[in-house]
Amino acid sequence: MVNISSISVVIPSRNEGHRLVDTIKCLLAVDPGSNVSVDEIIVVDDSSADESSDLSISDGRVQVVRNSAREGISRSRNRGARISTGNVIVWCDAHTKVHQGWGSGLVNALNSGMDVGAVSPGIAPDDGNGRTGFGWTWEAGDPAMVRKWLPRPSVDSSVDVPLLPGGFIATPREVFERTGGFDEGLGWFGDEDAEFSLRLWSIGLRCVVAPEVVVEHFFKDPSQQGDDELAMLVFNKLRLAHIYLPTWYAMRVFDFLRDFAAFPKALSLFMSSDSFDRGRLVSRERVREAEWFWKRFGLSNAFAKKDSSPAEISSELSLQQAQWRQSSSLPKRGSALLQ
Repeated sequence: MVNISSISVVIPSRNEGHRLVDTIKCLLAVDPGSNVSVDEIIVVDDSSADESSDLSISDGRVQVVRNSAREGISRSRNRGARISTGNVIVWCDAHTKVHQGWGSGLVNALNSGMDVGAVSPGIAPDDGNGRTGFGWTWEAGDPAMVRKWLPRPSVDSSVDVPLLPGGFIATPREVFERTGGFDEGLGWFGDEDAEFSLRLWSIGLRCVVAPEVVVEHFFKDPSQQGDDELAMLVFNKLRLAHIYLPTWYAMRVFDFLRDFAAFPKALSLFMSSDSFDRGRLVSRERVREAEWFWKRFGLSNAFAKKDSSPAEISSELSLQQAQWRQSSSLPKRGSALLQ
């Protein structure tokens, strides 16, 4: 139970320009609600090339730490959390806008059950185009694991969701200390929120959204990613599949990604990483098997496909690849990834 709450906001930032300052000013200006206070905002600058972290903000609650080299979102979030002092840690992207009462709304959701591990608000595009997402999932058996945003729940109280969006996540300090936060073996960015959510579910905790809280989020143009970033994205999917998915499903993911230009580099990263050790660690700590997760969220029809013939799987993967080329949430840079 989190009582009167001291919130530490941790903001990973890389080349964010004016958006970082706008995010910080908003957090300082907006009332987070009753019985909560934002006592510190820790910016972890991930070796930015611009001057965005040279803040012109004279507020003792704001501090900046800088990575000497690019570490990625997971390591940056964890670095900020480790030096924070609040009993609630909020990981916040450097391009967000909060509204009055956001803090108390999230803390109330954390208090909705002793087994709540983390909570997110609804995430709305800051330009008003597109619907607000309340957590996310992916289609059963989808080898691309394409992000599918969930609609607003039919109730106003906190509800369980499969996966939380990494752009804004609150967790009690004891949960961070128990889990170590985000998986630092992941690449620079991509699916780190899925990994964190799956880890919480696997150790018996819950991921919930607070539908009464909505945070606006700037969604970057994904076409601006380079080849190294694309390889990291594919590597992260391979790592996630190996650690958390049933073997047959993980093989579908590997087979699906094999034809992409970024796959050889991603596979090399995977084979030289600690993914196998991480998988053994997660397996030892599990109190819920992977099948439990899929059945809990109505995704268990994926298991009906595990006995499909190689020809059926090949045909289905080809169709899904074609569909993904048209609607993928993975960045498209020319045809580098999707060829």
